Amino acid sequence: MTPPAPAASVDPDAAATQFFDLTNGERAAAGVPALEWRADVATMAVAHSVEMAQAGNIWHGSFVTEGNLKALNASSLGENVGMGGSVGSIHQAFMNSAGHRENILDPGFNQVGIGVIVAGDTVFVTEDFLHSKSAGTARPTPVPHPTVVAPAPTHHTSTPKVAAASPHHVEPAVAAAPPAPAPAATPAPSGVVNAVPFAPAPAVANPVATGAMADVLDGGAAVWVALLGGLLLVGALGGIPLLRAARHEERDQH
Repeated sequence: MTPPAPAASVDPDAAATQFFDLTNGERAAAGVPALEWRADVATMAVAHSVEMAQAGNIWHGSFVTEGNLKALNASSLGENVGMGGSVGSIHQAFMNSAGHRENILDPGFNQVGIGVIVAGDTVFVTEDFLHSKSAGTARPTPVPHPTVVAPAPTHHTSTPKVAAASPHHVEPAVAAAPPAPAPAATPAPSGVVNAVPFAPAPAVANPVATGAMADVLDGGAAVWVALLGGLLLVGALGGIPLLRAARHEERDQH
């Protein structure tokens, strides 16, 4: 097996193409469609790789943001970053990491931009994945790569290193609907309100009869005449047996 070429002799554009082919090879083996190349995204990836190479360390950049979703006409974004002594060793480290492997094999992505910077004997790489309706190309195209002076090594660069977490932005955030405005408070009445005095009701001299008696009293003179006639008739009829009894007593005395 041919040992990997020293990092110092690696061409950044050639290294980016190698990462691109390794990634699409993994997708083909998993039955996932190949990624297209996005040169504008590759330029963004190079800029982040420059920052990492200058610091001699790796971290995720600002690729996975709402602003880039809109600027790149994308519906999802993802990123892998790594460093090591060769392209092959870094790619294998990506495949051994669940989050980075998920980005490489995600069928939701259709494009990628890869930026490589070689500083001393270390390769720094940024792989920016996206799903976009904008046009890409089937093969990588060269992008500018500034020369970066490697900082003094503080660790063994032959061991590949990948970022601890691999961000994966699936869809744009949806802003919550603003709360409905509270109804306006009814203003309190203004001015002075004076009570209006009311005269008391006149007292009733005689209580009004109710029921049947009220009907009789309300009937007028005709009712009274009828009532008195009835009483006289009752008295007359009641007096007959009394008179007869008296006559019998007079006869007995005679």
